[in-house]
Amino acid sequence: MELLRLKHALFGLPPRPRRVRARRHRAAAALGGIAMSALLALLLAGTTMAVEPSASAGEPSPSAAEPSPSAGEQSASPSTRGSPASSPVTSPSVSPDESGDLPGQVLSPGEAAPPGFFPPAPVTEQGRDINNLYSIVFWIAAAIFIFVEALILWAVLRYRRLDDTLPAQTHGNRIAEFIWTLIPAVIVVFLFVASTTVIYRVEAKSENPDLTVDVYGFQWQWSFGYDCPQEFGSAGGFTRVEDCGLSFTGQGAQGPEMVLPVGQLVQIRLHGSDVNHAFYVPQFLYKKDVIPGQVNRFEVRVEQPGTYTGQCAEFCGLAHASMNFTVRAVPPSEYDAWKTQAEQEAEERENATPPPSPSGDGGDGETGATVEIAAENASAFTADQAEAPADQPFSIAFDNRDPSAPHNVSIRGATPEGDFVPPIADPGQQASYEVPPLAAGEYEFYCVVHPNMQGTLTVR
Repeated sequence: MELLRLKHALFGLPPRPRRVRARRHRAAAALGGIAMSALLALLLAGTTMAVEPSASAGEPSPSAAEPSPSAGEQSASPSTRGSPASSPVTSPSVSPDESGDLPGQVLSPGEAAPPGFFPPAPVTEQGRDINNLYSIVFWIAAAIFIFVEALILWAVLRYRRLDDTLPAQTHGNRIAEFIWTLIPAVIVVFLFVASTTVIYRVEAKSENPDLTVDVYGFQWQWSFGYDCPQEFGSAGGFTRVEDCGLSFTGQGAQGPEMVLPVGQLVQIRLHGSDVNHAFYVPQFLYKKDVIPGQVNRFEVRVEQPGTYTGQCAEFCGLAHASMNFTVRAVPPSEYDAWKTQAEQEAEERENATPPPSPSGDGGDGETGATVEIAAENASAFTADQAEAPADQPFSIAFDNRDPSAPHNVSIRGATPEGDFVPPIADPGQQASYEVPPLAAGEYEFYCVVHPNMQGTLTVR
């Protein structure tokens, strides 16, 4: 107070009228109230946005209504027990829910729902438990936020300074201190019990799940295996996904497709070979790390048919953004039909007669040319330039020296239908690809599993 009088005396300022000070305090309190109202409005708007995307984004994209990926998107392993290049069974006929939207859909990055206060609508039993826990925590936090801000507004308005008189000072209040200690303690204990209960329920493992799917993550692609050896469940027991009864390795940025039966308990075992990855499906509300030398597992029971996008959620190198996949949930009867047909096609490929070696087109008895290409890692081929003769078939002798990742050599625009996409070579495997005649020119060759691996094939 003395400092205020001294300031007025030094600068020749007249004492500020008491009513002016009161009006300014009331104005400041009003501005604070407006700011609080704006914050609460944003909170409610964000909550509405978080609930609405599941409906607005429910418009099925074209890919959601199409059959399984084509050979350019998902391929069978070249092993004798591989699975078909594309699934012959179409997606299930899913009826709209009460809101008129399909329960599952594939969303491209441009169609992704905007972020909000709540996670996506869960489609699994475990995700529903996680979503319920999240809602409880969110609304407790929102109630505390509103209560604290209301107390601040009340204190500003009730105890604003009206004059220069010092208000009565209160030192301690046992009842208030007891209340603000007891209530947070009760909240913490409640959240601890609720979180622990949900964690134990979500992380529970069954000794006899209805289905087991092995997932192999590597730079920068996924492989899925069905009916895999039992030793894959132990650390160090995993060899390669091609040893499974049915296996798929993704091609391109869309990656492979995992087909699961709705309503059945599925255990997913995760294997890695190079760096850490993470298996993540947003609608599952769950993420699990893929760690080399360790078998991580979790279980899901999908409750809604549909197609859901997944991705690697752990930065794993330059092409991390290309590690995508999809999960298609279908009724059990349709899953059985899909698996039966996939096994039949795999058996047909196993018994198929390999094509004859190419020969020169001049009729002089000379054999066709052979182009040698090799890969040692998932970054690039050992050479990015190759040459082949024009207008005659030739062979590609491919040596996959990579100890951990499968590769192949595809040629863009080499056939009337599009790209030449041969089978994938397992780690450490050699393969011979028979290429049809090409017109003179330059062609791009690439690995369909790792599209970042590219080179130029000059045909003359």
